[in-house]
Amino acid sequence: MEYKLTQQDVYINDVVFDESVEQPIDTEFSLPDYCPDVARVLKCRINPRIGSRSINGGILTVEGTAYINLIYVDEEKGDIRSHEHSVGFTRNFEVPGEYDNAQPIVRAKMEYCNCRPINQRKISVHGALSLRLKVCARRKKEIITDVDGEGIEVLRGEVPASSTLSTAEKYLLISDELDIGPSQQGIRYLLRGDARAIALDCKVVSNKVIVKGELLVSAFYCGDEDGGTDNLDTSLPISQIIDIDGVNEKCTCSASIDVVSLDLKPRTGLNGEARSMAISSKLLIMIKAYCENDVPVIYDIYSTQFESSNEKYEIPFEKKVGSVNENYLCKKTIDLPEKAMDSVADLWCDSAVEGVRQENNQVVISGTVMICILGKDKDDLPSYFESPVAYEYRYNLDSVPEKVSCDPEVVAANATYTLLPTNEIEVRVELDIKAEILSRTGVSALVGTNIHEDKPKEKDAAALIIYYADADETVWDIARAHNTSAEQVMNLNTLQSSGKLGAKKMLMIPTV
Repeated sequence: MEYKLTQQDVYINDVVFDESVEQPIDTEFSLPDYCPDVARVLKCRINPRIGSRSINGGILTVEGTAYINLIYVDEEKGDIRSHEHSVGFTRNFEVPGEYDNAQPIVRAKMEYCNCRPINQRKISVHGALSLRLKVCARRKKEIITDVDGEGIEVLRGEVPASSTLSTAEKYLLISDELDIGPSQQGIRYLLRGDARAIALDCKVVSNKVIVKGELLVSAFYCGDEDGGTDNLDTSLPISQIIDIDGVNEKCTCSASIDVVSLDLKPRTGLNGEARSMAISSKLLIMIKAYCENDVPVIYDIYSTQFESSNEKYEIPFEKKVGSVNENYLCKKTIDLPEKAMDSVADLWCDSAVEGVRQENNQVVISGTVMICILGKDKDDLPSYFESPVAYEYRYNLDSVPEKVSCDPEVVAANATYTLLPTNEIEVRVELDIKAEILSRTGVSALVGTNIHEDKPKEKDAAALIIYYADADETVWDIARAHNTSAEQVMNLNTLQSSGKLGAKKMLMIPTV
């Protein structure tokens, strides 16, 4: 017999590699000649930057730099000083299989940092980073979407899906000169410099994606001969057009921006005073484009005339059920140690995601913000204090999917504080939270079939069969077992669906 198959390619998004590894940072360094001797260390922190990650021949190569920022009290004047020392690292990881379109994602954060002065000019650092490594790949699978032929019964359906249409990356260099306000002190030397990038908007046009965001720059510096300090906080706009073939206005997209490198340098004017700061930062913009569509699938087929055999494949269809792009205020009043902090010179935050879970129709993102405070104690001596603050953000879904997943990004965009007379400090941290929330449903779809024309089925002599069905039986399974048409069973028994009956019934089964 002749029958016609209609086939279609579906794309499956697979996480082919997902690991967290420790990257040790063990080093010793000496202060340069222009830095004064160390009296005591206030804070030593490691700021990791991932410079590149690539896959070649099944090997994921990650190259990065650990920037060690030493903040200390100098021996001569008792002022706050700092020095930055960088340590490069390269790691290789074996990724199973080979994929043409694999996209590696690497996130790095400091786990711990122990700093010990060997002498007044030499520092020993023992610390570690955690590297979260994920490789996502898109693979193609051909499924059957229709079968047409005499005596062939087909169980059809549609699966709502969000297919990852394409991914793209683009490096961007931002350079600018930041002027200091007229009421602020000039810059003698930099004590701390940070930058964080936030994607604010992502729009799709024909074969292009427009990304808008901002680079948040924070600098803390010494401004006068008496060791007085000041802050410089500003934001620089980010706007880029990125080419992605195949996307259109019906698609949606998400964007993330990583700071690959940062260089801040005071600029000295003709009068010998530095009243501006040159910034140079390399960014990596990563785009993922989704296409929303209903994929036609065939769950089952059989022939009423001949024996048949089917091949099925479990397709994990993903559907975007939520998109988080919100500012979340994390507010906490922190007890300060007695006499530890009389005034605050600098406050910064490091945020981390520690868990994602689903509670009914809510996705819960939890983590910690480390509040770092630099100032003077009640004896007017430089002092440092830090305290972790837990946060929990909840996102409401419109429905309750069986299983959801997301890989959120949380950035501490801004922090303000009030020093209270009760030896407490009230801290308000604005967290920028972004996440694409996906549900994954496994569907056993038909990928192959064979009608055995050399094995005809035996015909039942009776024209009609009485069958007593249980409540959990489906019309399709009953019709298949009796080698008849599901549509005829539905019509003869006035049924609306080929699914479960829902109650015990006596059915009339016609033979064909």
